[in-house]
Amino acid sequence: MDGVPEETRAAKPDGTTVYMRPRPGSARMYPETDIPPIIISREYIEHLKARLPPTLDAIAQQLVERYELSKQLANDLIDSDVVEDFEDILSKTGAPPTLVASTLTELLRSLKREGVNVEKISKAHMMRFFELVSCGKVAKEAARDVLTAVAQKGQSVDQVIDELGLWSPPISEVEDKIKALVKEYKQEVFADERKAVAKLMGELMKYYRGRVDGALINSMLLKTIHALKSGALQ
Repeated sequence: MDGVPEETRAAKPDGTTVYMRPRPGSARMYPETDIPPIIISREYIEHLKARLPPTLDAIAQQLVERYELSKQLANDLIDSDVVEDFEDILSKTGAPPTLVASTLTELLRSLKREGVNVEKISKAHMMRFFELVSCGKVAKEAARDVLTAVAQKGQSVDQVIDELGLWSPPISEVEDKIKALVKEYKQEVFADERKAVAKLMGELMKYYRGRVDGALINSMLLKTIHALKSGALQ
């Protein structure tokens, strides 16, 4: 062979060299000369494949299908490493999946950017807040204010809601308030319903923001307006 051989050689005390192993190829790998080869059966390989955990893409797809989340929210849960917390909160509170997912990811990120020490917001705090949302005692819109106060004051969720005055009022009170407003703006309702709805929603949200779900107020308002137009509301 002409030139320098493509091999690794070891130096000897007398100044000569001796062959050790071939030079590594493009993959930088070469046969291990000190360990005999280990034969792995096809059955064992299939056994290992069957026990592999699902890929992150597969987990995201499961979240999308099981909880009707957007792909973005599913990926956010995985990236934030809160999938287990998310599923635990859902199983114990029955809160809306999208609400829980967005709170654990988007809302906490937003609060952190604002300088809130979100590390002080525990899973127990989250669990209690969503319990209250699920039973209608606090509105989901209160999440930002409640969690911010929890982090800053180190108080319980219930204590914070007390101090902020964010407990939801009895539904009968909300119904009476809506009926009174619809009657007050009766002429505007008949003249232009869409415009009246926007105006009345503005008035109601000024009063109930953070205490009553906006979607619930809108639904009750439309129902009351329908009753007015049908003659059922006197």
